[in-house]
Amino acid sequence: MDWLVGRIHRAQEEHDIDDSEAERVYKEVAGLRDHMKRIGERHTLTAGEIAAHASHLDTVVSQIHWLHENAFQRPW
Repeated sequence: MDWLVGRIHRAQEEHDIDDSEAERVYKEVAGLRDHMKRIGERHTLTAGEIAAHASHLDTVVSQIHWLHENAFQRPW
């Protein structure tokens, strides 16, 4: 997630992504972080929860047009 936020920030600075799209992705990532934090406070994350989180993050990334076009690979 940190990589994604950093890449979004750079893309926003370089005008590769507009502010509204960047804000949408920032909110989505923040929501994922909050969700994982809440789950982690209740119990140790299971492999299934971690996989579901990674899958959701993959979905967010696939929705970002400039990441797909620039062929960025999944670093997490």
